[in-house]
Amino acid sequence: MNDQDPRRTQQALAAAELALVRVVHHYGARPRFVLLGGLVPHLRGRIPAADRNLRPAPLKSASTTVEVPGNRHPEEGRAMRWALSDYLAMTPAAAESQWRSIRERREPADGVDQVDYVPVETLLCAAAMLVVGARSYGGSSAGRAPSPVPELSLLFRRSIRSIPNKMANLDGSRPKGARHDYAVWLALHADQPQLAHLYRVVLAGGRAAGLSPDALPDFLGIEGGGEVHLLGQEEIGESVIDLLLQSELDSFRATGAALDSRPTDRDIITKARIGQHRFARGVMDNCGNQCVFCGFHLDEAKTALLLRASHIKPWRDSVGAERLDVRNGVAACPTHDAAFDDGLLTFDARLRIRVSERLLRARHQAVRTCFDPPILRERLELGPRAAIPKVDYVRWHELRVFVD
Repeated sequence: MNDQDPRRTQQALAAAELALVRVVHHYGARPRFVLLGGLVPHLRGRIPAADRNLRPAPLKSASTTVEVPGNRHPEEGRAMRWALSDYLAMTPAAAESQWRSIRERREPADGVDQVDYVPVETLLCAAAMLVVGARSYGGSSAGRAPSPVPELSLLFRRSIRSIPNKMANLDGSRPKGARHDYAVWLALHADQPQLAHLYRVVLAGGRAAGLSPDALPDFLGIEGGGEVHLLGQEEIGESVIDLLLQSELDSFRATGAALDSRPTDRDIITKARIGQHRFARGVMDNCGNQCVFCGFHLDEAKTALLLRASHIKPWRDSVGAERLDVRNGVAACPTHDAAFDDGLLTFDARLRIRVSERLLRARHQAVRTCFDPPILRERLELGPRAAIPKVDYVRWHELRVFVD
């Protein structure tokens, strides 16, 4: 490498960072450990000081502290190239600077390409994927996308379809992403604490740039503290993961593509867990954040930890879109959720609740309390605008899961 060619050195640095992230993630390490053995400080030392234009930002691990390239001042030009560390080592000052440039941005005229995404936009889109599935709102359906897609579109001064498109770039389902899109998505969704930290950094930068909660909403509800909890993970145990991986492998083989080009197990599992989280959130909302069998509920922040979102047709038996369809789910308290999953409780197409004879014959007072009126309702109660469970799923549970 020519020591006097900083442009080529920067390109090599970015390529090395991305390669390290991919290797580390393949072996299951945390993304903040990617800068192994001081490689990045060594490369930075080869860049002439006059050409660096970098501010070092510390990136800490459990065992060491290293320095990575800091965040550059954002530019509106399409030639701007970001390093992976500009995303994964984002600082409040860098976030504020990027937000100020976004606020000065003009909406592109018809037929004019939009400017490239800057890291704060990419990080927010990655976080929004915990709430919205990009595949459901691509193309002409983007206008029906729920919050926070409309808010992000307005905030970024981009077309509304640009937001789901960016999300699809991030998870690799749309092969037109920016250089680091997939690496950013995989790093964040494999490490929820890091995602929560960067989410708060981005919001802090926005607040410093003058963005109110109305303009920049806290759509994950953790701006003031707390972590990202993936909901509904009880259904994805080891046996289900084995089934999923084998099914994905069989489907990939059927395409005739080379096996070395298939998604990694980590990719497959991560996407499944994120999809299950979005399903669970959707089911909770559809059921009014209460147990449909008894009405148990608390304030929204705590209800999510004390309710379960169960598939009516079990996850392991569902395929494709069935696993993400809110009409294939009910919210229940832990007791009624366990009974429903074990086939001791069900409901029919008219939403009338049925209790297994095994429970009806039980004499224990606690059982009688939980599965007799007035605690147990006669019918499922959903909100007035709720999507009613699909009859096909209901019949599956009645015939194949329920034990009469």
